[in-house]
Amino acid sequence: MRHLREHMLIEWVHGLNCNIAALSDLVDDEKLAQFVSALTEIPVQKHNALQVLQSWLQVDYLPTESLVDTNIMTFLSFIITQYQVRIINSLQDDTFAFMSSHIHPIIPQHAAASSADIQQVLLTWAQATLADYVNASLLPPIHDCSDAWQDGSLFMALLHCHEPECVPDLLEFLQQDDPDQWKHTLDTAFRRIHNTFHVPILLHAQTLANATEVDEESILAYLVEFIKAVRARNMVDQVRNKRQDDIEHFSHAVCSSRSVSDDDIPREHTTTVTYSVQHVKLTKTTVVKSDMDEFHARANSMLEKILQLQNRLVAIIPTRNYHASVRGSTSSATPDLLESSSEASECTSDGPRLLHPLQAGDEDLRAYEQNYNTFQVTLQAFRQDELETFQSMAQQLLPDDGVQQRCNQVDMAFRSLMEDVDKGGHLLTTFQHGFLFSRRCLDVRNELDYVQMKMVKTTSTSTDSDIQHMELRMQKAFSMIENISDTFPDLLKPVLMDETDETGALVVRSVDDEEENKEANVYRDHYDALVQRNELVKTWVEEVRVWFTEAQRIRQWITLRMERLEETQVPDPLNSPMDRDQVDQLNATHHVLEKEIETFDKEDMARLRAHVKALTGARKDLSPADTTTIEITLTTLTALEKLMHTLRQKSYDLNVLTQRTKWEEELQKCHEWLKEADKQVEEFIRGNARWQTAEDDLHHDVDESTHREQVLAQERLKELVIQRLLMLENMRNDFDKDQFTKTLDAFHDMDDAMTIDVPDHLEKRQEACEQEFDDLFKRINFARHVVEQRLKVMDFLYQACQVQKDVQQLQDDLNEAQRTALPDDNDRDMTGRVQELHERIVQLVTATAGRIPYPDPELAVDREENEASNCAIREVISERRTELVALVDELDHSLNGLRNVLQLHRRGKQLLSDAKRLSEWADDRMSTLRKARGEVESTTMDDLRRLQQDRDTLLSKLSSKENETIDVLTKIEAFLEVVGKMDTSIDRESLEEASQYLTNAFDQLQEMLSEHGSNLEAMRKKKEDGRTYAEKFNQLRSYLYETRASLPGLKQTCGFITGQSEEQDRQRYDMLRDRLAKLSGSFREHSDQLNALREDIKHEEDLDSIVAFETEWAKLSHDMENLDSFADMVGQWYDRQRRLSLVENNLLAGLNESISELAKAGWNEEDLCAIEQKINEAVKTLEETGKEIADEGAKAREDPLQTANYSRARDRHAALLSKAQSVRANVNALKKNADNAIALADFLGKADSVAEQVQVLKESVGRRMAITGKSPFAAGEMHDIDKLARHIQKEAGLSEAEVRELQNQHLKPLWDEARALQRQGYDAQTVVEPVKRIEEGLGQLMDAVGMEKRQAAFVKKTGVHAKAARDLQTWINQCSQAISQITGDVCIKDEGELRAEMEALEHKIAEIQPIVRAFKAMPSRILHGRDGQPINLHELSIDPEQVKDAIREREESILNEWQQLANQLDMAKLAVQNSWRDVEIARKVKEILTLVGHLKDRANSIRVSGGFSEQVVNANDGNDLKMINTCPLSMMPTEHELFVAKGELDIVDRDIEQHLHTKLTELDTMLNNNSDSEDIFAGQRTEIAAAVRGLTDILRMKREAIAGAEKLEAFLIVVEELEVMLSALYEVVERASPSYARVMDGLPSRADLQAMLIDLDTRYRYYEPKINELMNEAKGVAKDVITDKRVVDCLEDLRDKWAQLQAQAASKRADLLNRIGPLSESFNSRTIKETTLSRKSTLTKRQSVPSFAEKPRPTQTTPRPMRTVSKMRPQSAMAPRRPPPSTVRTAQPSTLRSRPARPSPLRPGSRTTTKTPETYVPDPKNDLDIAVGDIVNDSPYKVRVKMVPGEVGRYWFGSKNPKLAYCRILRSRMVMVRVGGGWVELSQFLRDHSLLEDGDFVTSPKPTATTTKPRIRDGVVTIRGGGRNPTPVRESRSTPFQRPGTYGHGIKEGNKFLVPVDGEGNQVQVRMTKAKSKDTKFVTPRRTR
Repeated sequence: MRHLREHMLIEWVHGLNCNIAALSDLVDDEKLAQFVSALTEIPVQKHNALQVLQSWLQVDYLPTESLVDTNIMTFLSFIITQYQVRIINSLQDDTFAFMSSHIHPIIPQHAAASSADIQQVLLTWAQATLADYVNASLLPPIHDCSDAWQDGSLFMALLHCHEPECVPDLLEFLQQDDPDQWKHTLDTAFRRIHNTFHVPILLHAQTLANATEVDEESILAYLVEFIKAVRARNMVDQVRNKRQDDIEHFSHAVCSSRSVSDDDIPREHTTTVTYSVQHVKLTKTTVVKSDMDEFHARANSMLEKILQLQNRLVAIIPTRNYHASVRGSTSSATPDLLESSSEASECTSDGPRLLHPLQAGDEDLRAYEQNYNTFQVTLQAFRQDELETFQSMAQQLLPDDGVQQRCNQVDMAFRSLMEDVDKGGHLLTTFQHGFLFSRRCLDVRNELDYVQMKMVKTTSTSTDSDIQHMELRMQKAFSMIENISDTFPDLLKPVLMDETDETGALVVRSVDDEEENKEANVYRDHYDALVQRNELVKTWVEEVRVWFTEAQRIRQWITLRMERLEETQVPDPLNSPMDRDQVDQLNATHHVLEKEIETFDKEDMARLRAHVKALTGARKDLSPADTTTIEITLTTLTALEKLMHTLRQKSYDLNVLTQRTKWEEELQKCHEWLKEADKQVEEFIRGNARWQTAEDDLHHDVDESTHREQVLAQERLKELVIQRLLMLENMRNDFDKDQFTKTLDAFHDMDDAMTIDVPDHLEKRQEACEQEFDDLFKRINFARHVVEQRLKVMDFLYQACQVQKDVQQLQDDLNEAQRTALPDDNDRDMTGRVQELHERIVQLVTATAGRIPYPDPELAVDREENEASNCAIREVISERRTELVALVDELDHSLNGLRNVLQLHRRGKQLLSDAKRLSEWADDRMSTLRKARGEVESTTMDDLRRLQQDRDTLLSKLSSKENETIDVLTKIEAFLEVVGKMDTSIDRESLEEASQYLTNAFDQLQEMLSEHGSNLEAMRKKKEDGRTYAEKFNQLRSYLYETRASLPGLKQTCGFITGQSEEQDRQRYDMLRDRLAKLSGSFREHSDQLNALREDIKHEEDLDSIVAFETEWAKLSHDMENLDSFADMVGQWYDRQRRLSLVENNLLAGLNESISELAKAGWNEEDLCAIEQKINEAVKTLEETGKEIADEGAKAREDPLQTANYSRARDRHAALLSKAQSVRANVNALKKNADNAIALADFLGKADSVAEQVQVLKESVGRRMAITGKSPFAAGEMHDIDKLARHIQKEAGLSEAEVRELQNQHLKPLWDEARALQRQGYDAQTVVEPVKRIEEGLGQLMDAVGMEKRQAAFVKKTGVHAKAARDLQTWINQCSQAISQITGDVCIKDEGELRAEMEALEHKIAEIQPIVRAFKAMPSRILHGRDGQPINLHELSIDPEQVKDAIREREESILNEWQQLANQLDMAKLAVQNSWRDVEIARKVKEILTLVGHLKDRANSIRVSGGFSEQVVNANDGNDLKMINTCPLSMMPTEHELFVAKGELDIVDRDIEQHLHTKLTELDTMLNNNSDSEDIFAGQRTEIAAAVRGLTDILRMKREAIAGAEKLEAFLIVVEELEVMLSALYEVVERASPSYARVMDGLPSRADLQAMLIDLDTRYRYYEPKINELMNEAKGVAKDVITDKRVVDCLEDLRDKWAQLQAQAASKRADLLNRIGPLSESFNSRTIKETTLSRKSTLTKRQSVPSFAEKPRPTQTTPRPMRTVSKMRPQSAMAPRRPPPSTVRTAQPSTLRSRPARPSPLRPGSRTTTKTPETYVPDPKNDLDIAVGDIVNDSPYKVRVKMVPGEVGRYWFGSKNPKLAYCRILRSRMVMVRVGGGWVELSQFLRDHSLLEDGDFVTSPKPTATTTKPRIRDGVVTIRGGGRNPTPVRESRSTPFQRPGTYGHGIKEGNKFLVPVDGEGNQVQVRMTKAKSKDTKFVTPRRTR
């Protein structure tokens, strides 16, 4: 059966043009889509195939769960069943389908039907279709759709029923009873049906014939295809007649065959009578014995035959069983008539009854007539054959009475038979008449039924012609009723049941009459019912007409609106977007139409709905009119619904289109914004955000203002970049909140508006937009990282620049200190500053540079540029770091230089003091000589002799002091030679001055002694001769100097001829001639005096002074000659300026006005000749003068004053020549045109007037400047100079205002007038040149005003100099007064007070010294401009020599007083210094001894190793070198201890260098300078030297000890890490003990043992290669120190420990394998994970107590390169459990179980009552602290961590149960924590301590017999010999470790340890004591101090 259905389904699918090889192919989505498309004839896609199929089948669901390979047949069976339902329902609605006449719609629609429903329908159809064949006994009755169809006869009968011509041999197939022939029958039937009706051959003949059980669904499928193909073929008349003939023929053939078969069987003494509706068969079997017997037998036979004929005649009359169905009858009788007739029947309810004509069908009448004719034939044959034979026989036997009697019986029987035959004929006629009435009524009824059917089937396709057709059919029916009334009046005549006779008496009829009347009234009733129905149907038609008209009107309205809707073409919103205006227009049009339809629906359609509601609401049966009206209304509503649907579809499309348009607009905005934003971000990243190497413009060697500007620029750039970044981020956030949200909302609105999924191309666009935004988000984040990089780089560079600047400043300060250092200065401040800069540079190079990020972009577009930028930045940072490191050496070099300079200062100070002492002695003697020289004038001869004697005594003393002076000078010279090679701050000038002063003092003393002797001799001569030649000579010398000094001022004052005022120029020239005459006369007189004294001078001893005097006198003579030549040249310039003034004032003045007057009043040739004569004379004079000026210009370039005269004359000459040419042009214009000449002359007159005003102002400014320049303002007081400067500025301001007025009120109108004249045709040069001259004059005037302002500024500068001089004078006076009040006796005043007073005075003088230097530099700034060039005072009309002399005189006065103040201070200091020198030496000795003792104590307190015990220290007398060489390796100092010790030693060395050596040098200097005290302090100096040697020995021993420890450091580091690994692995091996497993049923838990084995294998494989690698490394580094026996022993000990640990691990593993059993043999790295995962649920169920909530995976302990990450184990019995509150409460586990699991720390929204500690902030200078901070901050277990101040590696962990632990960082960057006797990774420790902080633990645990023996060292309790580490190593990325279960955490309280011992969380208390043996446990690194 399965194979039959599978074949059927495959052929059915193939028939749909869908090719598949097997049903399983339809599981594929593509094949399924192809199948659905072929079935539904609708194009479908893979994603919506099932939805389309479900919609097409109109079912609620599809069995998609069967859409798999194994159940695909079930799925297809369901599909084909629903497909059959669809076909059958469609055929029922088809008028021409044969199904509609046999099947009522019994299959439910819109719901899934079953095969039983299909079988019921098709079985009924088959029974009705093949009823003729069954009735003809050709086919057996059909009871099913399975086995009955197996032989193929039914398929042949169906083919014959619909196409008899195709099956002429039907009878042959029907008579085949052999099953072997079934395949042939089926194959023939399927082939013929396919060839005839194209029915697909769905069934396989062989499979169907051989099937033990026929598949019903396969038969049904074929029948449905057959029905769909043949339709109503069997109802065609030709086919029907042919079929009836064949059935009759086949029936006779079958009967004949049966008769033949019956005749072959002999029967004796038996008569068989067989009759039926079809035939009568008489069988006669007799045995003849005699004639009489034969006669009687024949008579009996005749009577029997007559009786048979009578019975046959009775049987001929049509009868019908009462309970028979009338469904197949063609009778016109209605069911009520049939019921009434059945009641009138005489037959019983169970027996047959006579068939009324109204009840009969065509087949009944045919059978009746056929039977009756057959009966007539039989009767005739009986009469001819039987009866005549019988009568002949009777004639032969007559007259026998018996024979006669028998003949009479036969005759009577025959007559009775004939009467019955006559009645039967009448009955047949009556039946035929009634049947014709019935046919006529049936025709009417058919018409009415047709109308009713049309009325019922009125659909949306019905038109007005259909209604008219129904009306015509009603008219036809009415005509047919009238025809019936006319044709059958006998049947329609009413018959009364009881009538009265003629007399009125009631005539009672018999029962037969009553029956006849009733029979007659049936026709009348039938007719009346037909008439009533006609009227009813007519009423219905009229009612339908009314509502159809209304509906038609409505439908027309709907059609118009539909057309309007269709005219509005809405493009596909998903593929054809539109712009906003088009969409708005479509929406507006649609809205109007929508309003119209809404109004129509509320008004017109409401009326139809109300009518239908009234019909359906009334409690009555609906008539066809009602149903038709309802149908029309529903049709109209359907049309309206179609309209509404179209409207809704349009609305939907428009809504989608609107949303699409909105989304497109927003998306476009989004894209534009993203594009622009991305461009901005691109520009920002590649622009300002990224630091460029070109920005490295911060230089430390620029001035402060430039640096400040650079820093401000950098800050502004930072602010700009940050603001730009914030702007981009804010812009991004605003976009995210605004435009991007709008776009998303628009997309979601579009998605919500659509009933289907958003198409891929739109979704991809939206996703692309979101991706663009995501990329932009990433780029902005990358920009932030880039900005952070920029800020870090800029900060680093700024700090680097600041450091460089500070270094430069410090170097400058160091250099300045070298240049300005005083002998009493020290280097403490500089040393501190250098140290501070060292630290800053180290911090900057390491931490700050290390914090510079180098971002890595997420997008590929930024990677190339980012990589290049990062490389460039790294190069810059690297270069800058190199520069910074180099600065350290430079600073140290500069600091050492300062120290050398300070030493030199002290030496120079002593030399200066000695030089001053000797100079003071010489000064005192010179002072005495000066006093003696003053007494010479008034002395007598005795006094002269006394003075001569004193002079001789002083000469003798001078010779004794010369040796000491030579010694001091030699030392100074040597010192200066050394200092001269250095750029130091040593006051070399003071030494040189002191040396020079000392030399000069002694030289002057010698000269003064010699001069004193000469004076004494001269005085003696004077006394003897009177006036001497010396006085005359001195007078000549004074004259010489005064005259030479006055000559430059005279030239400057009288040598500049300006030409501005002829009178002024004449006065200057006359003044020059007068002064020249006076100087010449005086020079001649003094020359004569000199000639008179020459003889006396020759006898003088001072020949050098005489030669110098003669040279100077010759220079004076030459200067006088030059002055004479200068006067001649000035006279020439004066003459030229005079001639120019003559031209200007006499020849050219007023000519333009004259020309203008002539033009106005008229002119003649004489007037013009006079003017032209003046012009010619002026031009001639100008040409001559101009030639002279040009000749002199080439000669005057060497003399600035002559150059000024040349420039002034040249400019004035050019202006006058231009004016003369202008006047000549005016004359020429006057000659040409008088009218035009008037305007031109007027214009020129105005121009001359303005030019004269300009000239007047220029002369006024020149006069004011000349007056100021001649005044001695520079020598005046400050207030006078300031007053003069303000006056000059005021006058210059007024002149400038006048210039502005001339420009605005005169120059601009002149320009306008000139342009007007030029437009009138005047020569451009003639009208423009005067205005240009005025403009140039105004420019020169403005220049003159500017020069006057500059003059005022210069005057003001001299006032500043005067003010500075006054302030310095006041301050010097105050200081001098203060110095004079200081006493030099230390006994009167305290030494501190004196020192304070002296230091205060020195400080004041030092403070004023820069002011003095600035005062000395002021003349240069006064006489020079800002550009550094000298100011040309001649341009300012100022005599430079006069100014210089005044400033020089003031400066010399102040500087002399300043020098006197310094000398006064030195004398005061020298007086005090001698008194406290000895006290200072004593104090210095004591200070040095104290310092040496302190340094010794510090050196002895430095311990190279903190691990040395007191016994070791005492045994070696504290000698670190001995202890390092002999102590165990466990006591060796750590790297940190060595670093600290070296640092402390460096500090001591630095203090020795900076303090002790300095003090020793100072002491030596003090002793050397005080030779008298040298013997007194000799013993103390020896004691100091011995103490210093002891200190040096201690430091050398410490250094040697450190060097010895450093040799072992590399080996010890490797050993420590190796021991850490061994310790960690040992903890793993220890935990792999069965004693830690849970006990279940008396045995350790196998799951726990397996977990232990997995843990042991995993961890051992992790640690083994690392330990081997460290062992090899230890051997390698030990080669350098292999001579040390301790190293050899350590290596041997490590090898033994490693071997022991390997053996122990193997033993543990073997023990676990034995306990686990055979399953453990398969454990390896691959199966561990699978086993663990498979035990997840089982192990979870096994937990005896609730476990902690699973923690998230901890972060990596340290940033190691290793990335091995083990997956988390599932929570199992091996997982750690929270212990119960106490051991007493273990019986109440519900407390723990009721508590909810703690949420994961990573889960959003989780709540916890634990306060999260703040983020740990590490020390950036501490690598360990940075690593600890990274791990603590990244760990999900938030534990409060605090570093112990001052103790490296010590940390407090936790707040509730704080724990002090030691941390260390390995070379691999792994951070380990010391816990007990082992080491634990920091991440594991944090996890364990977090549980300790949050867990509820016992407070009073039970004691246990087992005790642990801890070792207590350095205040840290560690378990060594007696127990295991209570805190196993936690899983981390560095060690793939899984925690076992029950052996969990321990809790330390004092010297107690709480250890959980069972799965219930019970704990025992372990008291810890010091371990006795160190061999039982691995002791990991000893140097954890």
